[in-house]
Amino acid sequence: MGDQFVGKWKMVHSDGYEEFLRVLGIPWLTRKAAVASPPTLEITKSANSWQIKTESTFKTSVIVFSLGQEFEEERMDGEKIKSTVTLENNVMIQRSKGSVDHTITREVANEVLKIVTIY
Repeated sequence: MGDQFVGKWKMVHSDGYEEFLRVLGIPWLTRKAAVASPPTLEITKSANSWQIKTESTFKTSVIVFSLGQEFEEERMDGEKIKSTVTLENNVMIQRSKGSVDHTITREVANEVLKIVTIY
């Protein structure tokens, strides 16, 4: 279950990414740098856990989690938040609590990973 997410994914399009960074309080220059260097996500899965590695020329972040179990992660801006990831109807849903609560959905269709962040 969820094998469609495993692989390396390059961001090719983004709507609202810079606005989300602004809401998080990321400084203007850092937002511009982040938007100019779109990240690559590498998602791997083992028997009991998942890993999502987000790489850009700006920074690299790695989260390791088990589905349905809350974990602490350090966001790309350095804030430590609590997240829980579930798989629901072939959609990976990450609910995060921090200074700005948000939900990230990941869905694969036609060999494209679509990521939507709601805050």
